[in-house]
Amino acid sequence: MQTRDSDDDIGGTIQHRGTLAPMRLRHALASVVTIAACGAPSSSRAPVVSNVTDPPPTARPVAVDASSTLGVLALPAYATRPEAAPHWVALAPGAAAVVPGKAALGPGTYRALPAGGATAIALRAGATTSIDYGCDGGTSLDVIPLAGPAVKPGLVWVLPSPVPPEWQPASHALRAEIAERDRVRYVVGELVIEQRRLDKTHAALAIAVRGKTVHDETSEAYLMDGADPIDLDLKEGHAPGIPTVEAVFSVAPAGPYLVVLETSGYEGVAFETLVARESATEVVESLGFDAYYCAF
Repeated sequence: MQTRDSDDDIGGTIQHRGTLAPMRLRHALASVVTIAACGAPSSSRAPVVSNVTDPPPTARPVAVDASSTLGVLALPAYATRPEAAPHWVALAPGAAAVVPGKAALGPGTYRALPAGGATAIALRAGATTSIDYGCDGGTSLDVIPLAGPAVKPGLVWVLPSPVPPEWQPASHALRAEIAERDRVRYVVGELVIEQRRLDKTHAALAIAVRGKTVHDETSEAYLMDGADPIDLDLKEGHAPGIPTVEAVFSVAPAGPYLVVLETSGYEGVAFETLVARESATEVVESLGFDAYYCAF
C-alpha cells in the first residue's frame, strides 16, 4: 500500500494503484492463514470500554507502530448463518468468533471490540481447530475459536495483551452519509472516507483525517472467464477487486484510526487494515488476512 502526504481535499485528484488486491486474492489465497500473535493473554476479565466520539480539544493522537502486533482480526461465528450476514462469516457452534490461521494466541481471556460501535467484550481463546468454511462448506479453515457473548455479523478486533496503558480503543458505527451507485461517503469523528465510481470497472478511494487527504488509490475490478459482466455499483459493494469499507476503530479518542477494508474475489476474500494518521496511512500487517472461500 502506498502512503501519501498531501493537502488536497478528499475530492481531489486520485492516484492510480493498479490491481494489487485482486492479484493477491487470485494467487495468494490459501485455506490456512498465518496471523501474527497477540501476545500473552490477560489474567482476568477486562472491564467494558465505552465508545469515545468527540476527543477533548487538547487531546493528541497516540503513537502507534504499524509494524508491531496491534492484535488480530476475527470473523464472527454462528451455529447457523444469520439472515443478511456477510458471505464471509464463519459457522462454528459454541464460538462467538474465530481467528483464522495458526496464530500464537494462547488460551486465556482477551479484550475485543466488535465492529459497528459496540463496547468491549471478553473472549476466551481455545485451542486451534479446523472448521468447514466457504460457499459449499467443503473448504477446511484452521481457526482459533473465541468463546464469549454473541456478536452481530461483523469483524471483531481482538486487542493485544496487555493493552498499552495509553490506549482507549473504541469501535465506531459505520453509517454512510452518502450511499449512491457512483459515490459512498462515511464520516467518523475527524475521519472521512469517500469512494467514487470512475467507470464500469474502476473506483477511487480517498481517506482524510482532520480535513487533510492522507490516502488515495484507484482499484480495478477484474473479470474471470465465464463470469457476468461488471458494472460497478458502490452502494451494493463487494465487486471482485474493489475494496469495501468494513469497519472503523480508533486507538484513542484523538486517533489514530484503523480502517478495515474487505476485498472480495471470485474464490476468496481479503481483509486489510490501514492505520490513518494526520500525515499518511500505513498497512497494519497483524490486522489482515486472506481466506479461500470456494472455487469459481
